Amino acid sequence: MNMNVSEFERNKPTLTYQALQSTIRKYQSLLEKYQHDGKELIMEGTDAKAANIYRDYLMELQNIQSLFLSGR
Repeated sequence: MNMNVSEFERNKPTLTYQALQSTIRKYQSLLEKYQHDGKELIMEGTDAKAANIYRDYLMELQNIQSLFLSGR
């Protein structure tokens, strides 16, 4: 099935996009727990691991969002 761009835009799955946005906000919020005034507040090794995991998740989710918006 071929779909032109205007059809994709008209039928874009908005609930999927909202779920993606919500998940991105969730991990941004979790990462912000480890920051103050733009600086990281890492006190233990477990904190550093958690912050790195959140950062990785955010990067991957933002990549998915970019692909989604580009229609790929």
